[in-house]
Amino acid sequence: MATRFEVQLTQWVKRNNLIRKIIEEKTCREETSREDFCYKKNFLLCRECGADTADSSYLYNIFSPLALVQSNQSLFGRHSVPVQLLENPLGIRFRVVTISKASCTGVDQWQSDFSWFPGYAWKFCLCTHCGHHLGWLFEPLKSANKDQRTVSKNGFYAIILDNVLSESYSLMIVPESYKS
Repeated sequence: MATRFEVQLTQWVKRNNLIRKIIEEKTCREETSREDFCYKKNFLLCRECGADTADSSYLYNIFSPLALVQSNQSLFGRHSVPVQLLENPLGIRFRVVTISKASCTGVDQWQSDFSWFPGYAWKFCLCTHCGHHLGWLFEPLKSANKDQRTVSKNGFYAIILDNVLSESYSLMIVPESYKS
């Protein structure tokens, strides 16, 4: 059981963090007309091990003509993040976001068959920490090199939403006595 002092300290910290956040958001709105600049970095984490996978500031808008559904969602502390529903030849569906930089490693050979993005080869992308499948690397056919484990400046990553978490996602349960 928390002492009265610990409860008061926790409430004080919550209030001051809320005030700081309100001030930061107001300042940001006054200094820029672009909403994107107001967002703090928010990392995508591997759902399996919690390792940093990508910075949300590198989210990238490239659409697949083979997407079953395309929508904009509020994810990773951002508005209007393009999410695509893609289906592989086995009928397995994946909700993905595209991103220009990620810290996952490409494995196996480049494949050009069944690419969701025409003109691009793909390979599996695994978490560098635990080896969990996070998505795919996509590289233009002309620059796909067999030893390449990351994308070039012309490539990108398609990250499976179900395999990552937002850094701001919290599993912490707050006792009722701490809530104000």
